[in-house]
Amino acid sequence: NLNDDIIYVDVSASTVKVKKQVWELIKDRTTRFVDAAMLGPLPMHQHKVPIAASGTGVDEFMELMVPHGMKIEKVSETAGDGTAIKLIRTIFTKGLSSLLLEIVEISTKTGVTDRIIESISGTVDEVSFEYTINRLLTSGAIHAERRAHELIGSIEMMNEYNVDPVMSIAAKEKLDWFASKNLNEIFKGETPKSFKDFVEYL
Repeated sequence: NLNDDIIYVDVSASTVKVKKQVWELIKDRTTRFVDAAMLGPLPMHQHKVPIAASGTGVDEFMELMVPHGMKIEKVSETAGDGTAIKLIRTIFTKGLSSLLLEIVEISTKTGVTDRIIESISGTVDEVSFEYTINRLLTSGAIHAERRAHELIGSIEMMNEYNVDPVMSIAAKEKLDWFASKNLNEIFKGETPKSFKDFVEYL
């Protein structure tokens, strides 16, 4: 029996669309809904797992649970926003693990795994990850076409070693799409200061 004395907390792995549908179904019976998206492994963090929470009941949920050690961050009062963060983050975590698998597979067959890990680690560890994101995206706005072309050699090498270059092919296709936005012309060959300067053109 759902009523306004109850905070309805949805921690399911449903989609943004489903979270919004749930809110529409119950909003006449309670004004306190929380879309709670867990952003880490529950077995490892247990009740301290980071949670991105959205919905009309987040403030009260935090008041009740944060004192017990729960790590809850309020995203907004809109159902589905917490889940959106989780699902977009999943694109990164699963995409990165798949990309690393492809890298390790080809580097093992060519005998350069240790050197590759050392090289990539040096690049990643040198500056903050946020800086790296901005640098790669802003420079990509100008150099996407060239970078897509450079991947052809990588793809050909993997084919020679019977390694499925699925991630590299996807990267090339995304860079081809990026290049098709003609940001190099829009910004007259000058690298934008932030990726936020060109997202409206994508």
